[in-house]
Amino acid sequence: MYSHGFLTVFDSTDSVCCDTLYEIGPTMEMLREYDIIKFSPVELDDLTSNFSQANLIGEAQFGKVYRGKTQQGQDVTVKIWEDLGKFAVGRDEHRSQFAKECIFLMESSVNHHPSLVKLLGYCCEDSLLGVVYDLKPVDTVHNLIDKDRFSWLHRIKVAIDMARLLEFLHYHHKPQYLVRNISSAHMMVDQDYNPVLFDFCMLVGGVFGDEQPIANMFVLGAPGYTDPIIMNMGTWWKIHDVFSFGTVLLELISKRPSEIKKPVHSWAEAQYNLNEPKKSSFGRFALSKKFSLVHKSFEEDLGFSQHDGYKITDLAMRSVSDTGVRPYMNEVVQTLERLHAENDAHPDYALGNVIATLPESDVVTLVLALVPDLYPYAYPQPPMGLLDHALSLLLPPPLHPPQLPEWPLTLSSE
Repeated sequence: MYSHGFLTVFDSTDSVCCDTLYEIGPTMEMLREYDIIKFSPVELDDLTSNFSQANLIGEAQFGKVYRGKTQQGQDVTVKIWEDLGKFAVGRDEHRSQFAKECIFLMESSVNHHPSLVKLLGYCCEDSLLGVVYDLKPVDTVHNLIDKDRFSWLHRIKVAIDMARLLEFLHYHHKPQYLVRNISSAHMMVDQDYNPVLFDFCMLVGGVFGDEQPIANMFVLGAPGYTDPIIMNMGTWWKIHDVFSFGTVLLELISKRPSEIKKPVHSWAEAQYNLNEPKKSSFGRFALSKKFSLVHKSFEEDLGFSQHDGYKITDLAMRSVSDTGVRPYMNEVVQTLERLHAENDAHPDYALGNVIATLPESDVVTLVLALVPDLYPYAYPQPPMGLLDHALSLLLPPPLHPPQLPEWPLTLSSE
């Protein structure tokens, strides 16, 4: 194995040979078995007005992303994969990764998630690899990072929705999915600033069963978002996805896009060393409650609080810190959901944070008290899922209420 910049390449001296790795990957023949639209190169030209510069949104790690419109007037997004041979060692490795991304987005276990882009079809002809998404884009998060119109509440929404998506991929599938190239350039927002993740060219795990490919021919990580220790490990774990997400979080709060030569996490560490000289023996960062990397322009934004600034800075810095103190995505989600901005936008979340601390019996009593219409059905045995439904009325997803006790349940008459 050898590294060149952000590329990690495995040669024939590694323990797993390239042919074996290639053979276990998805193929274009597997992709053709799915009921999905197959576009021709001419059709992609028509969608994007011959890939006009006016329709260019930006660049993904291995290609370009365009706005498009069908003849029926439907707005779509088109992503073109460029020559990936320069990034891969094995024959047609880029086609295998292309097929994997498409198959993943069609999997019923994931394609319902609101923060995953919806796939309409693909093109694989005349050396052209492209995908068409059912998405009316405003812009990529990367392009919006330094824009004033991308407000504090917009940024908090992006951070929370992306964190919930990663938690979903990490904890709701066995084996877990690992994205491995999280980047703000791979996040798109629609007209309501709902974000979706649209690039999965390095995805492993889940239905593919390759959760920990120790020898991987493909590059690891997106430039400017890759955990530096990955170069020594050669294996991607979920804590490395957390690092990439932490980098995006730093971008969102600081208005500083992360670049290959100027990664934002390096800037953030320099700011920390300048303002917080005392370090903890438990990790690289020991933040005080008064340290914030939030851009000053947000102080006048609706929903902003200085307390949130300190809290989200601490979370972002721990996410890019040493792995021993780095949070997992479930902790990241919990921290973001407790921000004042989120609770102000969704008042019921504040109630949810209180309910989550109560004993199980008190939760049941509280639900029945707040939703009195349940009383006629509460004895002796309520219909299946009744309390779950009641809790859903009080607590919008994705708050996770405590596990409720089994029925029949005897409530105190006092």
